[in-house]
Amino acid sequence: MQDWKRQNEPNYMALVGAFKPAIDGSQDIRPVVAKEAMAMGLPIVTAYFMG
Repeated sequence: MQDWKRQNEPNYMALVGAFKPAIDGSQDIRPVVAKEAMAMGLPIVTAYFMG
């Protein structure tokens, strides 16, 4: 997985995250995918509600 990630990171332009609450109402307030995108220096487009 790390090799694939290293090889393909330059192809990404942004993260578009359509986050929403789960059916039971639970939510993840710190999605790992958003943190990874920030670490890569990518712009992030998401809803006001993240999680």
